[in-house]
Amino acid sequence: DFYEIDSWDSDDRNGPDCVYVHFGNLRIFMGVYSSSNDEGPRQGRQGDIEWSSRSLGAPAHLGFHPTYKDQKHRFTFIIPHKYYSTTGTMVVKLETVVNSGKEDESGGWDNIKLYELYQCGRRLSAEENNFDKYQFRDTVAETKDEGEQGGNGDVNGEISDVDHAVDDCWEASKHIDVSQIPMESCRVSEDVVPIQILFQNGESVTFSVSQFWKGCDDETEAISWLATDFIRSDGDLTCARADSVRCGEVGVYTAKCDGGFSTVDLYVYDRPGKVFQSTENKVSVPLACSAVGDKSKMCHFRYLLQCQPSLCDQVKDKELMGIETGNLVL
Repeated sequence: DFYEIDSWDSDDRNGPDCVYVHFGNLRIFMGVYSSSNDEGPRQGRQGDIEWSSRSLGAPAHLGFHPTYKDQKHRFTFIIPHKYYSTTGTMVVKLETVVNSGKEDESGGWDNIKLYELYQCGRRLSAEENNFDKYQFRDTVAETKDEGEQGGNGDVNGEISDVDHAVDDCWEASKHIDVSQIPMESCRVSEDVVPIQILFQNGESVTFSVSQFWKGCDDETEAISWLATDFIRSDGDLTCARADSVRCGEVGVYTAKCDGGFSTVDLYVYDRPGKVFQSTENKVSVPLACSAVGDKSKMCHFRYLLQCQPSLCDQVKDKELMGIETGNLVL
């Protein structure tokens, strides 16, 4: 909170008296203040820091010089992770620029608080997601059945199928290692799968996001925006938003894995309201996405992506159970 005390002036003759707040090397101008005005709400953006200010009551005599009124203002800043991620510390400087001594005008600071801006439910750990509830397609059993039917009653057919599965398991896993978690109630014009896994290495998963809900039959049509919220491979929680999104691939991203999985949230909005309809109006888009709109025309989809090709792991287990490099192991 900033206290505007006594005879602050907004004119060039006695001022202008103003306030700055520094974050590292970034100096943010918070505006000019006057003891005769109620500055009210303000907001802005400097660099990649968003800020807002609001008055906590009308100008009034809070103390100090009996002639002038004082006023209290609350400043709020949204500070990106990069300002403190390297050293774990951040230098903040509070600066008032006035044209007279403190006996005539001065500033005060109080109630300085630091919060972690984290939307509950935006990101779940592997344990919190309870992945066991969500079933991924299992095609290894189908491969096994086919192998037992081949090879004229011996193990050759099964060995051949295992070799074939080893070759194909990476590609086959990409199509089945995505599972959708039910979120807020939403109706869509087309039931599509917008996420496709491209690469899995255990530590991270690379995936593409596509827009197939609108404009695939008419290239002039597009949805208003699509935002992809995920944890990047460097550990930063990020939201990538695209506007006026036509049918097709939107972007390719790499997400960090936690407990063998990665969580990806998609937020979509179409202003006409014919593609997405949320009857509960409960979609809450993270501030990091910088996306706004009528909540009744938004949808939120959450997906779990497996970080290891699931079919490859099961093929290895099958080999250990009795089939290895073409030989029968007793």
